[in-house]
Amino acid sequence: MEQMTKPQLVLVPDEDYEYGIRHGAYPEFKEEMNSGEIAVVSKEEATTQFGISAPKENKIYVLNVFDGTYRDITAENTEKSFIEAKAVAIRETLVMLGAYSAELVHTVKHVQEKDLKLGATGKKGPGAIGVDYHQHKHREINLDSKIQLKPFNRSTKSAKEIRQYALTHGLGNESTIIAWIDRLERDGKLGGSEEIEVSFLEELAVARDAALNLQLVQCEVGFNIESLNKETHSFFEKISVDFGGHQ
Repeated sequence: MEQMTKPQLVLVPDEDYEYGIRHGAYPEFKEEMNSGEIAVVSKEEATTQFGISAPKENKIYVLNVFDGTYRDITAENTEKSFIEAKAVAIRETLVMLGAYSAELVHTVKHVQEKDLKLGATGKKGPGAIGVDYHQHKHREINLDSKIQLKPFNRSTKSAKEIRQYALTHGLGNESTIIAWIDRLERDGKLGGSEEIEVSFLEELAVARDAALNLQLVQCEVGFNIESLNKETHSFFEKISVDFGGHQ
């Protein structure tokens, strides 16, 4: 999975706008397109270059960095796919690290709300959104089962292999996981009980914000801005990990 070379957003305009963009009719978008973070493609290219199944015109697709797939940024199940993919990536990293067991600790109540509105004046800062949304996501996804590792003596992969997996599955900014990999590389083993606090949906919130700020979208070149004008919530979970080796 070549995560580092994939654009964050893939825009699929209709044929007329796609032709105009390619032939310089919208020069103000050139810098955005040349950044490497955004691709403007036809429906056929969306499939052949980015593996998007049955893409639709005037849609924006966001890279799920945790599994390397692209999702319709406004689709209802996109949040679920981000949460599940990150949970699986974390669990598999813990397996590679040789964790004896792992489980969610339901003590983190700090949940953030990001209200995405077009223009800076429409944004408000993080705030508590209550436990209801938090619990709803647990019921929808059964996050406990995605994270939990039952007690088992697992072998440890090499630090190099684990680091490669973590980086290519969107976990490069998880400082605690990177610290565990560094410790394994330095000491040759991990042991004892640890905890890690992980955010969910933060990456999707950032991507939606970036999509709203695109000149291509703000000028309404075939795209429905209102479909992006929605709240994105990021929440935090604490995971308890036992690496074994207790005396």
